[in-house]
Amino acid sequence: MNNIIAAAMAACSADVNLMSNDRLEALSKGHGMLNMAVFGVADVIIEAVHAGRDIRVRNTDARTIPLDDVIKKAVEAAKTAGADAANAGLITAVMLYLAGSGVQAGVPVGNRKLGAMARMAAGADRCGVAAMPSPKFGNKVSGFPAVQAIYEAMCAGRLTEVDGKNLPPGVGALFIGHSALGEDYVFPQLCENAGRIGTEAMLSAMAGAAMRPDPFIAAVFGAAATLEIVHPDAYVTPEGDGPNNTARAVGQAAAKTANLPKTMTLMVTNQKFDTAALVGDLGLILKDAGGVTIPGMLCFKDMLSCFAEPALGFRSTTPPLGHIAAEIVLAMKGLIEWENDENRVGAAIVSIIKEGRVDPEMGLIALNTVARKAEEVRRGPTSRLLIKATDPYRIKGLHCRAVKAFNELSAGNSLERVVRNLEEDRQRTIEDGVSRLLSAQLGRDVKVEMTKIAPWGRKKEAWARFWVLDMDVDVRVVLDGEEYFFEGLPNKVVPRATLNPDEGADIKDQLLIGALPVMEAALAAHTTINGTVPAAVATAMGLMDPEEAAEQAQKAAYLSGGVPGLKVAAQEVAERALMIYRVMSRE
Repeated sequence: MNNIIAAAMAACSADVNLMSNDRLEALSKGHGMLNMAVFGVADVIIEAVHAGRDIRVRNTDARTIPLDDVIKKAVEAAKTAGADAANAGLITAVMLYLAGSGVQAGVPVGNRKLGAMARMAAGADRCGVAAMPSPKFGNKVSGFPAVQAIYEAMCAGRLTEVDGKNLPPGVGALFIGHSALGEDYVFPQLCENAGRIGTEAMLSAMAGAAMRPDPFIAAVFGAAATLEIVHPDAYVTPEGDGPNNTARAVGQAAAKTANLPKTMTLMVTNQKFDTAALVGDLGLILKDAGGVTIPGMLCFKDMLSCFAEPALGFRSTTPPLGHIAAEIVLAMKGLIEWENDENRVGAAIVSIIKEGRVDPEMGLIALNTVARKAEEVRRGPTSRLLIKATDPYRIKGLHCRAVKAFNELSAGNSLERVVRNLEEDRQRTIEDGVSRLLSAQLGRDVKVEMTKIAPWGRKKEAWARFWVLDMDVDVRVVLDGEEYFFEGLPNKVVPRATLNPDEGADIKDQLLIGALPVMEAALAAHTTINGTVPAAVATAMGLMDPEEAAEQAQKAAYLSGGVPGLKVAAQEVAERALMIYRVMSRE
């Protein structure tokens, strides 16, 4: 038995690519997503800080400052992981900002801005906010609505009471940029009005593109579009404890319009960020960035999903592996703030996943998979910490499944039955996790059950046999003892509730409860050990050949095999397990 268990565990995890249906090899060169680049940038920053390098943006009369070298190395690390120049510059700037670099220093002559420094080091051209895409939510919009709305208001004279045609002769830009007219009138009014108008336009555009409006992203784009116009280095005469510079003034207007909380709390270290400053600073970075792509903006959003507040909250579902980036930020911040205490930081991140994820075990194994893949691109402190913290959960998960498969196969169960049992356990874990999290969040008694998970919900094509590509899912929700049954939740209930807002409002909480387990289940192929481990055990036991084991695993793994890829991985794992077992048995 021991040799069989060991062979199955080793075969499943020796090649990290065999742990998931996600395309990890493509991910390692930036195809689709860019979190491998985030690992590299985080490592460069951590290494620089612990070596005593100054990573602050400084107002220094010098051709270069120490930060320039850090930026250069970070950009190179991002490019090695597949990021193009513009995306590498944006990722570098955001990560340095979160690490504490600041965002700007100085006045026009010799001033430095973090976003521009990173863009120039990467060799990217600036493109302007109008051409920048938002992160994708099914569809995506660009920053054009914010730019258009602000310019329309500008031409109509609605941004400031100051009319440039009325400036007296001889009054130069100095009187606007650094004197009472600008600091008391032009800048406060421009920041307030343009920040509000740009943010409102982004929220409306997202809704019009059938996206759920994202308040934080809308605010950042509204701020970025405004900072293309307003003097970004200027002083603003503060009112009370209000902003004293244009970036924060714009951020304050945008954040207020988007109804964001006044402060945001970074998880792990519990560092408080003033939301007005956060929005304004990120807007300043974004307006200076190059031609960022959709993967770059998705990464931007993922990196920022490391706050306790819902506006940028940590995900409750485990995402596709390419979207795991918040944990990298938290690891970087923890290592910097806690003087390289890997164990303390790792334990804090594990705790967040255990408390906040629907299926903590799979969330930890998924993080382990991503970190192990990152080590193939660039070895460093971030991946080392995350692997060390999550390895116990990977090993335990593999061992439990191998033992369970061996015992059930020895008792005469079919491989299909063994795999299905594991998948049913995973489904119950998802349902229980959703019930636990939403009961706490809503303050109500929540229970949820997916009573049907099947393919071919609407389509006839052969590929629709993978249920995630054509969902037919029924969900039963019990809320405070009252039962609701959603037949065909993805294809019937969601369209009806969206197209009939009054009906949707009546079942808002019930739909939230019903949709969350479907989302978690639909992404389950990020970790496929429920199919690969039993296939390896069955093959090592001599019950069938690797090809047959893979066929049966694919057939029964209705969650892990919800998208294509499991059969190929299961056969490879089974072949490796058989080879390992034979060698171990001979010796």
